[in-house]
Amino acid sequence: MISPMKALVVDDNFQNRMLLKVILELDNFTIYEAENGLDAVNMFKEVNPDIVLMDVMMPVMDGYDATRRIKEHSGDKFVPVIVLTALNEPEDISKAIECGADDFLTKPIHALVLKSKIFAMERLRQLYHNLNLQKVELELLNSKMRQEQDAAADLFKKVLRLNEERAKGVRQIVLPMERFSGDIVFSRAKPSGGKYLIIGDFAGHGILAAIGTIPVAEIFNSMADADQPIESLIFEINKKLKELLPPAAFLCAAIVECSSNQRVVKVWSGGMPDIFVVNRDGLIKQKIKSGNLPLGIINSIKCEPEPFIFEIDDALYLFSDGVIETFNDKNEMYGQERLEAHFKSGAQSNQANRYNPDTILEKIKQSLDDFRGNISQQDDISMVQLICL
Repeated sequence: MISPMKALVVDDNFQNRMLLKVILELDNFTIYEAENGLDAVNMFKEVNPDIVLMDVMMPVMDGYDATRRIKEHSGDKFVPVIVLTALNEPEDISKAIECGADDFLTKPIHALVLKSKIFAMERLRQLYHNLNLQKVELELLNSKMRQEQDAAADLFKKVLRLNEERAKGVRQIVLPMERFSGDIVFSRAKPSGGKYLIIGDFAGHGILAAIGTIPVAEIFNSMADADQPIESLIFEINKKLKELLPPAAFLCAAIVECSSNQRVVKVWSGGMPDIFVVNRDGLIKQKIKSGNLPLGIINSIKCEPEPFIFEIDDALYLFSDGVIETFNDKNEMYGQERLEAHFKSGAQSNQANRYNPDTILEKIKQSLDDFRGNISQQDDISMVQLICL
């Protein structure tokens, strides 16, 4: 059964209160009365009415101050206050609104007009009530989502910890944009003495992109331990991602397999930026361009890597697109030219700019930070160096 609505009628004139009481009781309101503003504030705290009809000119405390205090006490709850006054100057109306009144009605009171205003205020009050319910529901939903994200983050960290150990000769910097990185970098030694390396960039960001990390890590580790060829690794990762993920969650990736003598290197790249082959002097000998589709888009993907013969101390440098697509406050992109300049500097005589494989990734990271300035990071950033020892 729905409880009757409660109205607080505030007026120092007994006859006015009785008139309002008669009008409201016809609509099944429960009526509470106060003779002045101070009594009205105390009564409001006691009975929590649904609406207040407030006279202005009263002893002890006028209707302006009473309205202000009632609104302060209401907090986030919307309780409409309709000011009833014989004053009809614009200044009086403006003052009532400034004190928190939601509507006004000039005396003498017309029953039909009063009921119309009460009906309008009730619709508004119900709207506020529904919005507050939605706010509570949203907060509960957000709390649940945070709990689920915490659980997913724990799982994600466990997967990353299992792949923290890097193969010999691999350096990397991974800078997530969000809590969950859409970039992955794994490297693993093979029983034969060679090694696998993968750098990947899932489409999108956040938890959806990170979900794919788990099957990729499992396949990568198991196939490296089983000494499987790179062709099988590419095939299995593509197959699993095509089965598990929606079309929007494909994986741009570069996968590298080094032979046991480190001289023969096979490279497969799908949807990734150019890979640099850099000699011991820091000069880019070759740029390996992506010639394949990203993983997880189609079933019949080309799995044949490109073989290269490496000289001693040659290095591979692999980047996710978050590096070259970093923007500054002028909407300028960092671009490949700035990236390549770090390696071209190897031919310069200035010692400060000379190529150093031990510090090159940190120098690129610092260059990105300086270029971006106060602009927040807009994408995951990954950089990998593979030295052919």
